[in-house]
Amino acid sequence: MLWAYQDSSPNLATPTALEDMEGEFTLNHRFYGAVDNNVGDTFFGLNSGANVGVSYRQNFRYGLEANIGKLTAKNEFYAGISYRPAPKDFIVRAQVDLQYFSFDEPSQADRRSNMMLLISAQNKPLYDRLTLNLNIGYDAYYQRLINGLGLSIKLTDKASIIGEYYPVIDRTSANYDTRLYLGEDDVVVLGAKFDTYGHQFMFTLSNGEGMDTRHLSMGTNSPNSNPMANVKFGFNLQRRF
Repeated sequence: MLWAYQDSSPNLATPTALEDMEGEFTLNHRFYGAVDNNVGDTFFGLNSGANVGVSYRQNFRYGLEANIGKLTAKNEFYAGISYRPAPKDFIVRAQVDLQYFSFDEPSQADRRSNMMLLISAQNKPLYDRLTLNLNIGYDAYYQRLINGLGLSIKLTDKASIIGEYYPVIDRTSANYDTRLYLGEDDVVVLGAKFDTYGHQFMFTLSNGEGMDTRHLSMGTNSPNSNPMANVKFGFNLQRRF
């Protein structure tokens, strides 16, 4: 049985399951306000601003793919190429991504830019229900390993519950300048995913407002070191072309 169209995760990269010459547009939205902060005034944190991302990935042939995207946080832009060496219906599929990114750092006059190398892996659903996702890579700007883990459990043919975890493994071992940017808490993401023909909708709760492994694996800071006091709402919309 072939895998369904793009068993995506909210923030983790996943090996492409698009057909030859198919593309996919994604809109990401991560609100900055905590859902339990003055609920009546902020409407679950929705009026505190948001990190918004738009991206497009284009599959070609022979496992080759290109992607491009824009984030409002730090006015970031990125573009990359990727290669999936194994067929998309293989028991475990993987993809290698090489990405260029550029962003504004508030403390710097000029834009910052560098490269990221990322490997993503995903199993064929166990019992047609359980999918594991793994990201591991290297961020050349902060000179550190990045990683993330994900789990998707299919409840029906059209609905799944999803989770992600981003452990910060170098809080004490990273160089001094990098440690200044690492959060005290690991990022956890929980949510639900709904599929329609050619579309995927995801709704999440998370203690971080990033939207990819490179950002979320840097951790987050929570009020009074209580991650449950920093839970934010987010959503993704994906459309296949």
